[in-house]
Amino acid sequence: DEQPYHVLLTLLEVENSRALLDEYLRVSFDLSRAIVIATANDVHRLPGYIRDRLVMVDIAPLTGDALLSVTRRIAMIAIAETNNLMQPPADAVITRLARANPRRITRVVRLALGYAAAACRDHLTVADVEAADQLGEPAIQGQPMGFLGGGRGD
Repeated sequence: DEQPYHVLLTLLEVENSRALLDEYLRVSFDLSRAIVIATANDVHRLPGYIRDRLVMVDIAPLTGDALLSVTRRIAMIAIAETNNLMQPPADAVITRLARANPRRITRVVRLALGYAAAACRDHLTVADVEAADQLGEPAIQGQPMGFLGGGRGD
């Protein structure tokens, strides 16, 4: 039962991280001065021996204008991938997108761009986002992960 935690544990212990061996390259690295930043959706699922070696900081989910600002930025990055052929999304579109986590926002925007292009429009509509959100629904739902509590922006 090899867990990724064992590799992380080696990295977090200064004594061990001075001479970490890359198994593939057979090269040693000194990572004793590295700063490790980790994120977890549920810290209670991490083993205690990992939690004991980390400084825990709770970050509240974004709300209000901050959430809309981040959502707009994520949407604009996805639109930029099209050489900016689409107009910046309207506030109603951003508000609808903000229900999801960042990864899902990106996926939904990319799919919604297809709906807008098929309709010969240079802008997204809430209907495009709704259709893309349904199409982008994963077939198998696992443990909730993501930006907001329930993974889908509950």
